[in-house]
Amino acid sequence: MKEFWSRYSYKAVKIFVAQLAISLFGLTLAIVTGKNESLSWLQILTSVLSVGFLLFIIYGDVWKTGTEDRPSVVAGRRKENPMTGVYIGLLANAPNFLLSLIFLIGTIFPDTVMQQIGGVAASIHLFVHGEYTGILAVKIADAPLNTMPWAHFAITIPSIVTCFVAYLMGVREKHLTNLFIPVSPEEKEQKDEKKKQRRGDGDD
Repeated sequence: MKEFWSRYSYKAVKIFVAQLAISLFGLTLAIVTGKNESLSWLQILTSVLSVGFLLFIIYGDVWKTGTEDRPSVVAGRRKENPMTGVYIGLLANAPNFLLSLIFLIGTIFPDTVMQQIGGVAASIHLFVHGEYTGILAVKIADAPLNTMPWAHFAITIPSIVTCFVAYLMGVREKHLTNLFIPVSPEEKEQKDEKKKQRRGDGDD
């Protein structure tokens, strides 16, 4: 546990910080698009895109973490653990779980001080997960999702699943996209040479 904390706690913090940054972006879009009720679909769309952007950032960061661990795994100094990505995701979402839990407890004890504390926790959680604002505004049985404790827990799942997939792909050196693969000096030189050749052909 101590080794895991020292090795991956910074990665988890980076994921949470990225969440906060995209939260402000998503919250701003939700406020702008939510002014007109007839354009509620646009609020949902921008929310989905904001979530996708966050998951893209998380994937890239955790994929790199997997590639950093790969040499040790290949050399036999470290045993591959497919659940490492899940543990990173759980650690990164610890503040989200805490806020969701307080909100849940508040709903279990209505008309008490815990309900008030739970309401504050829910508001904070919605703020730090602003990218989900449009999605959580969707109503089920005339009640928006943001009033339901299970929904607060559910929005952490995509991040954890992304961490799981990203780490596994990174440590096994598999790629869903080439965007996160660093270009070697040789490859850069080859690309530059091809560009020069194309320019030369164009001049002819």
